[in-house]
Amino acid sequence: MEDKEQLIKVLNASIIDEIEDDGRFHVLLKIATEIVGDGILTRSRDYNCVMGRKMIAWQMREEGYSLQGIGRRMGRHHATILHLLRLMEDMFKFPGCFKTDEAYWKQFKKRIKEYDIHNRTTQGS
Repeated sequence: MEDKEQLIKVLNASIIDEIEDDGRFHVLLKIATEIVGDGILTRSRDYNCVMGRKMIAWQMREEGYSLQGIGRRMGRHHATILHLLRLMEDMFKFPGCFKTDEAYWKQFKKRIKEYDIHNRTTQGS
């Protein structure tokens, strides 16, 4: 019985953490949309839409989100998220082969950094 109660506590805590962090997803979505355009959360297989999904999935995974948590926010199955992550991994494994992807990624990371710096500065005021 104690094991079940402990499991319930852990699961509830993870749900609360993910609900509270939902704002981060919206920040990443906004930045990606500004870079690659609209349609990231649609079913479109357009290059820019897929690139936006890849960048968001990779960043969220770096920040500790679960595959299921990322998938839930993006309206995708966790296996789809895993596929997006593997596509991004190829970009990092073979630098120079995916120049457009790399350019988008650098711009995305730069904008996230600017947002985080601005957000911390504003909160500290």
